[in-house]
Amino acid sequence: MKWSQYPESVEGGNFDTLVVALEPEDVEVLQSAEIIYRELRARGYKVLFDDRPLAAQVKRDDRGRFPNGWAVEIGHEGLSRDGCAELVELASGASESVRLEEVVEKLEEKCRRAPLA
Repeated sequence: MKWSQYPESVEGGNFDTLVVALEPEDVEVLQSAEIIYRELRARGYKVLFDDRPLAAQVKRDDRGRFPNGWAVEIGHEGLSRDGCAELVELASGASESVRLEEVVEKLEEKCRRAPLA
């Protein structure tokens, strides 16, 4: 589900993963985020896709509505520097850079989930 379709009055309990396109106006960022979003959904994750045209800090602040689970943040800087996204544990705020092609596998490892697909 896209964030724009998500009712503001409902808290984040319905989702276990956020995929955040930090600069959705950047075609590479948006396409990369959409690929991760589709792959996670195909594996059974309940994913909220944030492609709102807002500042990255606003999107990061909104993560507070989701006390559990994970966020995958995809931005121009990480993609252009080393092809990475940030994988963020929402409860602690701890994050690590993960190569884009390894994000889904790394998330499954951290969640100790077997692929559902």
